Amino acid sequence: MKKSIVFILAALLLAGSLSAGVVRKSKSEVTFQKFGTFSTVQQEKLTAERRALEMESVFKGQGLVGSLAGKTLLRSGTFGEIVDLPQSSITNIDHKRRQYEVRPIEPPKEQAGRPAAGGREERQEKPEESDIKVTRSEFKVQKTDESRTINQFACRKHLITWVTDWENTRTGEKGTESLTSEVWTTALTPDLAAGQKAQTAFSQEYMKKLGLDRDASSDDYLGLSWVEILGSLDVQGNKPRLTAAKAASEMKKIEGYPVLVDGKYFSKSEGGQQAAEEESGGSLLGRLSKKVLDRKPKDEGEAPILAFTTELLEIRAADLGPGDFQPPAEYKEKK
Repeated sequence: MKKSIVFILAALLLAGSLSAGVVRKSKSEVTFQKFGTFSTVQQEKLTAERRALEMESVFKGQGLVGSLAGKTLLRSGTFGEIVDLPQSSITNIDHKRRQYEVRPIEPPKEQAGRPAAGGREERQEKPEESDIKVTRSEFKVQKTDESRTINQFACRKHLITWVTDWENTRTGEKGTESLTSEVWTTALTPDLAAGQKAQTAFSQEYMKKLGLDRDASSDDYLGLSWVEILGSLDVQGNKPRLTAAKAASEMKKIEGYPVLVDGKYFSKSEGGQQAAEEESGGSLLGRLSKKVLDRKPKDEGEAPILAFTTELLEIRAADLGPGDFQPPAEYKEKK
């Protein structure tokens, strides 16, 4: 009798430590014009409070810029990341070195505000006024009648178009940034609904801890994380930084759960006088990237400066416990 009571209590305690969550597997590929292609396959375990990500990545670089990017921004290998919202921590796992590092979740300003050479912190607190003026910005989401089956999911196509015209008031240069993204979604099943609920709850709380007020799902639909990488290479800030802040109402037109996102980002400019000091400013990677990315393709307007796809391979509801959100026991913590 005592053994039965102990077994029941143990089962209740174990059940109390489990959380409703989701396990999803996906793959992504992004091609940066002129300097390489970055491919990933990742598995994600997710609850409303925690996320564990395992990712295998391969970067095939081209030329010196590709080589530098592969060593800094787009590393190949097998990596893990655990985000624990109650603990406000992020654990980065390096499987090659069999070690992990724990750091706090910090708002971007705190990360950027760490001391750096040349008074960088002071400049970021008092940013200079930008020379870039946006003259037109149009954002539209259209639900189409096109349908197809992707990885056994019956999907419907949504089309996103985003066009921004700009000019540099100092140099006179004018340009256009345009992004088109096909978003294929499927109707919600119980597993997909559970996944969407967990993702939304986690994302909202994570954004709060980062001090950001936006829907992170827009980043995936628009490839903004990849656009930000391109922006980090634009050391002189010669192009506008795209944000989805004003697109929230249009994004609500996308119905269902995303299965495939296929996007292309184009950039072109003309005219203007480039200041001599811009040639020598910035990092080596930034200067080299500028020379590569500023070259016009032979068929200008047809080759995207950035192309990206994200595809859902499988998804299932799962009860996840503490053990799903810990680095391997044999790994050592990097201090």
